[in-house]
Amino acid sequence: MITTLPHSTHNYRATAALILLMGASCQPSKSDISYPTSSGWVVVSEDNTRRISVDTTGVKLGQSPLLLWVAITDVSTTEKRASTSPFFRYETRQEVDCEKKLVRGLDIRSPDSTGHFYVTPVRGSSWFPFANAKLGEATFASVCRKLADLRAHPSRAAG
Repeated sequence: MITTLPHSTHNYRATAALILLMGASCQPSKSDISYPTSSGWVVVSEDNTRRISVDTTGVKLGQSPLLLWVAITDVSTTEKRASTSPFFRYETRQEVDCEKKLVRGLDIRSPDSTGHFYVTPVRGSSWFPFANAKLGEATFASVCRKLADLRAHPSRAAG
């Protein structure tokens, strides 16, 4: 005996399959990036707890807005300060408009247990004034000062 399902059941199954596929596309993607990701990293600022760096690789200084990888490294202890472990590091790709003092987060890059990085898109990547940015106004003010310095003195760029 063959039982046919009502048409609405087929729509439910198709919708459920589509939702699963869409959800899978939002999962972190494995990349072959290992620490450090490039020779273009330059330190923007550092204090007793964190070091902020930007990857200048491929960045066209003077262009606005800029797409940048920003790294925040935990340097709160002597061991962490000396370490090159990716587990003390948080990286986020930001679109930064230094002229308008606006920023928006696009991706987060984090390591798996082997140290290889996964890139995950940020949800709700709206533009925010530096004062309201999750990484703080001081972070992006420092980033913009460093980028202006590198534009004025290209020989100071890493790599």
